[in-house]
Amino acid sequence: GCNKLITAPTIPDNVKNMKECFLNCTGLTTIPGISNSVTDMESCFRGCTELTIGPNIPSSVTNMKECFLNCTKLKGVKINRGYYGCNFANAFQGCSGLNAGGIKVPSIYLQNYKDNAGTMGTSANKFSAITP
Repeated sequence: GCNKLITAPTIPDNVKNMKECFLNCTGLTTIPGISNSVTDMESCFRGCTELTIGPNIPSSVTNMKECFLNCTKLKGVKINRGYYGCNFANAFQGCSGLNAGGIKVPSIYLQNYKDNAGTMGTSANKFSAITP
């Protein structure tokens, strides 16, 4: 709920749990990289209404439930993992500003993400393959 926080601080490499870390930080616009040790990002950026570009999500993350819920200005994010083995329930629900193809995922998992777009709270056209 830090509504005056604009730039998130660097996340230390030993952090594993970011659950609700920036919940309702309505002024947040900039996010540093997320460490490869992070596993839980549930509701991490939920309600960050000024956030336009999400961080690169590492393959270590296994819980993104409601991670970007109601991030109305979010245009895109890169998820560097497969769909299965991660809780993505409502991860993008209420993200009305998402661009078509704005959620970048590994090409080998693109169809899995598209098939499960409804569970994630978005539509299949919001997904595209990460290109080198």
